[in-house]
Amino acid sequence: MDPESLQTGTASTPVIQNAFTLQIPPVTRYILLFTSITSIIAIFILPSTFVNLFGLIPNSTLPPNMYLWNIITAPYFESTLIDLGVSILGTLAFAKFIEPLWGQSEFIKFIFIVNAFSGLIVFLASVVHYFATGSELALFKESTGFNGAVVAMAVALKQLRPDQYLLFAFIPIKAKHLPLVFLALEPVFIILGHSSRFLISGFFVSWVYLRFYQKQADGSIGDPSKDFSFVSFFPVFLQPLVAVISNIMWRILVIGRCCSNPEKNPGSALSAYIVDDSFEAQRRRAKAVQVVEATMKKKE
Repeated sequence: MDPESLQTGTASTPVIQNAFTLQIPPVTRYILLFTSITSIIAIFILPSTFVNLFGLIPNSTLPPNMYLWNIITAPYFESTLIDLGVSILGTLAFAKFIEPLWGQSEFIKFIFIVNAFSGLIVFLASVVHYFATGSELALFKESTGFNGAVVAMAVALKQLRPDQYLLFAFIPIKAKHLPLVFLALEPVFIILGHSSRFLISGFFVSWVYLRFYQKQADGSIGDPSKDFSFVSFFPVFLQPLVAVISNIMWRILVIGRCCSNPEKNPGSALSAYIVDDSFEAQRRRAKAVQVVEATMKKKE
């Protein structure tokens, strides 16, 4: 597709402008500054000390050390320059469209929830891995990085403007495909030694929050639309398999009282084959598009 046509836009191919031409909102600016400073300290100034104190190392989180804060602090800095660059570019590309629409308070809340619960999930997964396999490596492997929050912002963009094109690094891509792109690139990151275990947990936590917990301006809670079901993140040929897995996930969430189940139908909130798109969800997305477009016009 011609990038020029993406900038002008048509009814059939609505457009998000190049992310790097927009003004950086206040919270996004502070997040970039904070993560850059902490990452520079971790990479160049106090690499071992800083990572040991604030990185998520399960053995340090457990007794006798009890560095419980590292579950919260680990996602807010990177341990390599490449990871820092990816986080900065991703935050610049995505946050500019989300913060003006949600407002500063909701955006801060979203980032904090994603990072906190991502850290908790990674910690618990490491402990379970240790008891299941007996491998001490699971307790000593460090985890850091803002990539979980970056993929969470991609999930939010899929919800807000799924069919819009984002011109990111001169490559036009639909917003609804962004989360899958991150998940598909994770094996590449692993091979290159730049994998962040917060990426997958950030994807899941952000979806659960937006799907079931985020309070909308009209007082409604979550987004029950078909276009934001769990299986909608995956290619059509994988959706039947993902639907089976998502039904199991749904039962676990309901049993753990993380989600309500008003329809008494396991998997109904997760499966694209059961939930129908609601008029209210469509109306909210249309309003979101109008707000974002108005914000971008003001800043041009």
